[in-house]
This record gives sequence, structure tokens and C-alpha cells, in this order.
Amino acid sequence: MTRLRIRTVCVTLALLASTAPSRAETVIETATRWGLLGTWRVNCNAPPYFFDPAETYVVRVTLLLIEQDAGSGKNADVVSAAVIQDGGRVELTIDDPAGRKRRKNVLERNAEGRIRLLTSWDDDTGTFYVRNARMANGLRGFDWQQRCG
Repeated sequence: MTRLRIRTVCVTLALLASTAPSRAETVIETATRWGLLGTWRVNCNAPPYFFDPAETYVVRVTLLLIEQDAGSGKNADVVSAAVIQDGGRVELTIDDPAGRKRRKNVLERNAEGRIRLLTSWDDDTGTFYVRNARMANGLRGFDWQQRCG
């Protein structure tokens, strides 16, 4: 009878341990695990410009930022959430510095390790900016970016 009680207690403890809530992964940890940190460009050897900006995902203090340089100036937005989706894509929630706009971007990675913007939309209004790696108006597609440096 004592052996049965010991086994029951051990099984119960094992079940409780396996269902205990684990610490949620931070935005920075998710971005790091997905391999997002660094500067991404279509052509790392050319100067940045509007259609091929330098997009740098960088940690500043405790925040993940996306810093963009399109050649005419730089801006930075906060990445407030990051979730790796089924299929290996990553969904980022990006807030402008004033907190007036929030957009969601989904990035995908190809077999060579390049990334591209697959989908982007305004999280408040649901308005799409990018669908299927093309501007919502269909005029421009998004090329695969490589990590620079």
C-alpha cells in the first residue's frame, strides 16, 4: 500500500510540474531565436535608398527596435511583440515612437536564410499595406533581403 501511495504522489507531482506555467519568452528572445537581429538589405553593397532601405533590428536597453535608413534620414520604431508562427514565419507588432499607430508585420525566411516582408497591416483599422509580399496596391513587390555585415 505504501508503494502505491508513493507512486501516486510521484505521478501527481510529475503531472503538476509538466503543466506548471513557464516564463513567457520576451520579444528580444523571440527575435534572437528567429535570427532577426542585425541589418537586412537586398543589396548590402549599395547605399540605402527608398526601395532598398537598411532595416536594422537592434536591442537598445530593454527594447527591440527596428531602425530604418532609406538614405534620406533614419527613423526607429519599437517592436512591442514577436511571435513565431506555425510554418516558421515571425509576426511583429511595431509601434511608432508616439504610440499613435500600431502595425503588424509578418516576415518569412527562405532556404538560403534571406527574409522578406510578407504581410503588413494597421492593427487598429485592419487596413493592409502589404499582402503576399506585394504592396496592397499591387505596384511593387518585396525582394528577399540578406543580412549585411
